[in-house]
Amino acid sequence: MLLPRIERYLPETLNELEVEQLLESVDCKAPLGLRDRAMLELLYASGLRISELAGTKLENLNLEEGVVRVTGKGNKTRLVPVGRKACAAIATYLEQERPRLVKRRTGSEVFFPRAAAN
Repeated sequence: MLLPRIERYLPETLNELEVEQLLESVDCKAPLGLRDRAMLELLYASGLRISELAGTKLENLNLEEGVVRVTGKGNKTRLVPVGRKACAAIATYLEQERPRLVKRRTGSEVFFPRAAAN
């Protein structure tokens, strides 16, 4: 007996105005605001998966060339281009906010979860 095929729908996407509103909604003066803005900019500019974003290491980030090396599904590694605005947001975060978040046992991840940052 064959079961009926389940319909699959494509996820809804944001339009350009909605993306701009989302990016501008981040309060960069709030604690972790620069981190949150940098994360959103990187996600939007590169199309990374959340797991790839969370696993991004400092040594795999090249802001001068605008690329990040990520390991994704199936443990496959690839180079992903990153836009100028995202690179600028990441650089600001790395310079101004990340140093205050680093603890003795902090790894080389670019972004820390909220619990590790407190």
